[in-house]
Amino acid sequence: MKRIITISFDDGHDLDKDVIELLDNRPCTIYMIVNRIKRFDKKLYAKVEIGCHTMNHPHLFEPCNIAGEITRARTKLQEHFQQSIDCFAYPYGQTTLGVAHIVSMAGFKYARLCLDEENAYIIPEPMLAPITNYHDKLFDEDRFWRFAKSGKPIHLGGHSYHYDNREKIMKLTNIINMVESMGYQFVTNSEYYDYCLSLRS
Repeated sequence: MKRIITISFDDGHDLDKDVIELLDNRPCTIYMIVNRIKRFDKKLYAKVEIGCHTMNHPHLFEPCNIAGEITRARTKLQEHFQQSIDCFAYPYGQTTLGVAHIVSMAGFKYARLCLDEENAYIIPEPMLAPITNYHDKLFDEDRFWRFAKSGKPIHLGGHSYHYDNREKIMKLTNIINMVESMGYQFVTNSEYYDYCLSLRS
């Protein structure tokens, strides 16, 4: 089993600049909300994978134009960033089977839930792929390192705006340096998904 780690940040935020610079050309994925993209310099995101996080970040099981939130968002992001948008993150990490079907029909390779499962690298279905959920707000450092020492694939997910002070930036820096010293390779969410899917065959 390869030692791979993927890092993703949701929503799109001014502090994306800080975490992208911190990663220093290491692959990562940022899930963008379409109604925020005009604020951002496309050059900043040129070297990261862009994922879709809907038009407006609604709860997708409440009344809303679900298909429009998903399909229009993919089209808009592809036009804006001039790259294929293949991955999707469900707002609030939640979905239904019906919404997952819409995501699949919209052409996404996979979509990401937020589930706290240590074996989340075992992808159950392409449109219901759980995150290993070492979420920045709920980060359990001891648990993270136990998982990393096992050599299993890691998905560290959260939001760049939670890394808003020196202490938190140093924690992320230490994680980056330590996992690399353990032989982990950084990949995008799509590459992570492809590898995890290969483990099933």
